[in-house]
Amino acid sequence: MEKKFLTPAEAAEILGVKEETVLSYIKTGELEAEPAGNHYKIAAEDFELFKELKNKGIFTRSPHRCKGTN
Repeated sequence: MEKKFLTPAEAAEILGVKEETVLSYIKTGELEAEPAGNHYKIAAEDFELFKELKNKGIFTRSPHRCKGTN
């Protein structure tokens, strides 16, 4: 099965924020992304986890480290 990816612009549109905000999430480690040349690509499954944690308010710096799981 082929892995699906989003661009920061697509992620921003879904979240209702500016692309710069998504890039900030990536740079601070809040949102996992892979470099793709001079751009980033975000795995759809990482984006879904990010959205879920952000909506629940249990987000820290890494989607793999949530409150109560350390």
